[in-house]
Amino acid sequence: RPDARRVVIVATDGQPNRITGCVANGFGRDPVRCTKSAAGLLKSRGTEDLGDDVVFVYLRIGTGASPTLFKEVEDYRINVVFSQLQQARDTILRAVACPNDKTP
Repeated sequence: RPDARRVVIVATDGQPNRITGCVANGFGRDPVRCTKSAAGLLKSRGTEDLGDDVVFVYLRIGTGASPTLFKEVEDYRINVVFSQLQQARDTILRAVACPNDKTP
């Protein structure tokens, strides 16, 4: 839909389990730097048209991931422990819903 929001949700516990495409996309081998670079690129693509900005949600699971990992690009940060992921669903939906949409 042309009026749909572009949403990116990065969920991490801070423990990278694989690095796919980082080097091929010019982001290097460091998983944290790769993720931050990719996130910055996604956000910058929306800056030409502010109505097309990406909504960036940082879903921080546990305490292993830095709370400031995406401070330059995040619109929302949701902190949960693994056992709370199901309950976090409604918070995530409210964060990313279009202003005129109703969330379940």
